[in-house]
Amino acid sequence: MSTPADTSAPPTSPATAAPAGSLTFHGDLIPAVPAGHYRLTAEHTAEHTALGGRQPLPKAEQFFEVRAPRFALDPSFVHAQYPPPGTAGAFHTTLAHLSLTRTALPWERVLPKQDPKQDRAPWLALLLFTENELPGDPQAHGLVETMTVGRFLDQVPPAQSQSERVGPEDRDSLCATVRVPQALYKAVAPAVAELRYLAHVREGTVDTPGQRPGPPGKDGYAVIVTNRFPYEAKTQRYVAHLVSQELIGKSSADEVRLLSLHSWSFTSTKDAPKAKAFSAVAGGLAAESRQPPFAALTLPNISDGTGTVGKAVTDRLRTGCYALALHTWTGERSFAFHRGPLAAAKPQPLPRTHGQFLLAAGRPDPSRLLIYDQTVASFDASYATAFSLGRLLALCDADFTTAYARALQRRHPRHLRPSHIKAPVTRPVHAATPDPADTARVTAWLATLRQLRSVPFAYLVPDQRLLPRESVRFAYLDADWLDAATSGALSVALSDKDALMARDKLLTEIKSTLPTPAAAMLIRSELVIRWPALEITAVHDRTSVPAACHRPAPDTLVCLFDAVPTAVTLAEPHHGWHFGTEDTGKIRLREISGSTTGKIKDEWVPLALRGPDHYRVLHVVGQRGQFNTKLGSDISPAAFALQFIAAPRTLTFTKAR
Repeated sequence: MSTPADTSAPPTSPATAAPAGSLTFHGDLIPAVPAGHYRLTAEHTAEHTALGGRQPLPKAEQFFEVRAPRFALDPSFVHAQYPPPGTAGAFHTTLAHLSLTRTALPWERVLPKQDPKQDRAPWLALLLFTENELPGDPQAHGLVETMTVGRFLDQVPPAQSQSERVGPEDRDSLCATVRVPQALYKAVAPAVAELRYLAHVREGTVDTPGQRPGPPGKDGYAVIVTNRFPYEAKTQRYVAHLVSQELIGKSSADEVRLLSLHSWSFTSTKDAPKAKAFSAVAGGLAAESRQPPFAALTLPNISDGTGTVGKAVTDRLRTGCYALALHTWTGERSFAFHRGPLAAAKPQPLPRTHGQFLLAAGRPDPSRLLIYDQTVASFDASYATAFSLGRLLALCDADFTTAYARALQRRHPRHLRPSHIKAPVTRPVHAATPDPADTARVTAWLATLRQLRSVPFAYLVPDQRLLPRESVRFAYLDADWLDAATSGALSVALSDKDALMARDKLLTEIKSTLPTPAAAMLIRSELVIRWPALEITAVHDRTSVPAACHRPAPDTLVCLFDAVPTAVTLAEPHHGWHFGTEDTGKIRLREISGSTTGKIKDEWVPLALRGPDHYRVLHVVGQRGQFNTKLGSDISPAAFALQFIAAPRTLTFTKAR
């Protein structure tokens, strides 16, 4: 299956009416009752209609508390961060962001300085600092100062700290804090009016590998975006702190102390930064796939053979076969062709007897699967090797062999056959009922084998030249190879003819449930390491084809498809939906209404910065004003975030016709 590659390009832009696989943005998710202490009062008055008069009844009061995180954050609430922690790249056009699984969290508390007539602003902000800015973390590694909540509250003005009662248990608990110079905090911290436009709710596709999008409302995330860009002309480490804007302490006359609920660091580089970008790595894969062997799983630079034998050998090598030394049981030494379950050309099916499973008749023997090629006077040991591998894998798994032996025994238990019963039979004799648990265990084990998850990688790629670094390869799956491996696994515990009959009966029951993939894609690239949530989508003549993927090595991804795809797309995971500007420093506008919401417009606005230029802080109010003018409406926080979307890149491979 030869598959030349297309160049990487942005995918379709998101729309507000989100189909599966797209994103929807909401301005906020404000709970009906914010965190705090409340008193519920019930008053009753009894009125006697005949005698007249009203009698008040005793008043009832109930105190309750609505709790929300305040001094610390459960790490499980943090879904993803961008840029990813510990990464290095060209992030000078990127606004770092963090997504939270607790969707309403940014609006669960009310700021003391919040104007009740205005929409509620989030109490969380994401502040970005670089090296030599934080006194307690000069290298921007994310260091924090731990202290008790009570000690922190002692540094908070009473107007803030007394807005909500804090119990003794909370005061004795620990919290993480950072000290920020007063001038720096004033320069980079967003105003209350700006906080609304630096938080929103994103709903749509999940970012977890192997999972598919859930129904609307089941996979939403709160997103907090920073307002500061990294420097362009410097390579520096940055640390992002998710801080509370509800409580701000004062550690000294010229320093403020902030609660740090979460932090991570990354490095923004100026030299050769694009080598780490998704588009650059994907572009390298695309370029490699345009060179021989053109993304086919075969050895490179195979020269044309001469003569009948030479051409036959060349044909075998080009289908993905590999020559190995062969030692026969009689002591002879020769060579044999070998190929795993993956083939560069569509394999020809082996002859079957009445459509039966491989080796269905007679006792299983791998030597029956050796194929002799008279043209080259050598054997093809591919299917015999598959049988032996399946048998070895089964013998190495005691749980499987035990469940399999029980399944055979229950289908033909010799001790219940009438011919073996010597005593008079006083009641009918029935065979034991098969145990569904054993059958399910055997079926699951065989499914794992046929999906190649338990097959050693050396059987898939016997020579590293078949899959060099930074390459992608496509191949057909050989159904006969999978059947041979399955036959080998089911050859254990076959002691007599009854066991063979039991195996055939079991196989008849489960055969329709066993997977038989049709094609495979193998990727060996930094793409797999740096984007572990890489999204794989495949289509066959406009019909979606599910992909079953696993990683036999940190830099290697194997994906199996039930049908031969006509196109396969690799997409940057959806936490790659990050916020920023173009390399030119301008922002390209997107539609904000109707069926074209999210579509890129051919209009641009300049980036608006505030304060000292060297801090590179976004002027949220000024930028929103530019958007309002260009788009002709008063945009919401969701529409504001939409303008900064930098969509993930994709790489599409198409099947050669």
